Amino acid sequence: MSLAIVKHRTSRRGHLGHLHISSIDPEGKNITILIHPPPTNEEIKLEIPFDPPVKSPYEVRPRLLAWRDLAYSHFDVPRNPVITYYSFPSPLPWLIPLLLALSALFFALLGRGDHADWFREKIEVYLGKYAVKISAVFALVTHIGESIWMSYLCRRHRIPRSATVKWIITVLSVGVAGITEFFECVEFERIRHIYARTDVGPLPPRVCATKSKTI
Repeated sequence: MSLAIVKHRTSRRGHLGHLHISSIDPEGKNITILIHPPPTNEEIKLEIPFDPPVKSPYEVRPRLLAWRDLAYSHFDVPRNPVITYYSFPSPLPWLIPLLLALSALFFALLGRGDHADWFREKIEVYLGKYAVKISAVFALVTHIGESIWMSYLCRRHRIPRSATVKWIITVLSVGVAGITEFFECVEFERIRHIYARTDVGPLPPRVCATKSKTI
């Protein structure tokens, strides 16, 4: 969102790097956005004026969303950009914790031996007798539901069949880690679309570029 706003409401040229909102003027006159243009990634402050000034904090979000909509309209950003590829989830913040949690759940359900018995005993003491079964049912239902949703998202973004299968298997396996990665890809395609209509030009595909987090 910040990229579209900065490119639409300022004359700043070139790749902006990582962006994030830093602060709002106490008097509601402007918003400060920090950018880190490559190759130095040196932090630069940009102040974008509110016209008219916002009168309360509750007006900031609606104003920014209005700016975003105007910027998206100006750059003709698609609501559902086409995703033609699969991208494996980043290890953090979701993938590794989820894999550890699922491993612990499977160990509690299927583990054999003294260590598994001790583990289940501790779970019953601290979380209750049915904690493992409830967790297993919750994980199963959640991952199936997320996989159905991912199937819908793949159709909406016109993803090729081979990539669709990979996305669904990923979400069925690690849930929110796969969904988060997917929406990172959607946002990246919006960023590519915006830059392609500026002096920067088209960016490389996400699967070939260094992953970046941009709001």
